[in-house]
Amino acid sequence: MDAYIGARIRGRRLMLKLSADALASRLFLPVAVIYAFEEGMVRIRASTLHDIGNILKVPIRFFFDGYTASADNDA
Repeated sequence: MDAYIGARIRGRRLMLKLSADALASRLFLPVAVIYAFEEGMVRIRASTLHDIGNILKVPIRFFFDGYTASADNDA
């Protein structure tokens, strides 16, 4: 799920032509953290995801749209 959310962030960020540096600056985070979010290497706190949604002008549900949990449940 973390990788899926990260991919949605990256896709929307690129759609808006917003650099990772610009997003990091608006979130007061190092750019390396943005890349870690987008790669799914770091779990994003709900409050940070909310802030990212505001910056990217999407509701928080945008990051989950299209996600299916079946792969996560195949243990």
